[in-house]
Amino acid sequence: AVCPKGMGPSVRRLYEQGKEVNGAGINASFGVHQNVSGKASELALGWGVALGSPFMFETTLRSEYKSDIYGERGILLGAVHGIVESLYRRYQRQGMTAEQAFTESCESITGNIVKTISTQGIICVRRA
Repeated sequence: AVCPKGMGPSVRRLYEQGKEVNGAGINASFGVHQNVSGKASELALGWGVALGSPFMFETTLRSEYKSDIYGERGILLGAVHGIVESLYRRYQRQGMTAEQAFTESCESITGNIVKTISTQGIICVRRA
């Protein structure tokens, strides 16, 4: 199995950008449960290249499950929510209106670095 680390629309968008911007694409994991031909890993890596993944890493179903439950659902989604809520409260204590606090909080999470990576690829962060 090959599992891109993003949703379909972002996989496609970054695949298209990868034609123009070196390093654009969505990383992917791959796992081989049964390798009858001896070439299952090569085939999975080929699928990753076809998806435009700039980096592929091997995993297992158990590791993928843990990553999804703890990493993506618990830490990433929970942490982002907590950070935005904390920033919102902080900005309001500093005197911002509810609308200003909301905007500033969201922009803190989705700011320039995300836009830069999305348009120029992750390699641009290293070059900066």
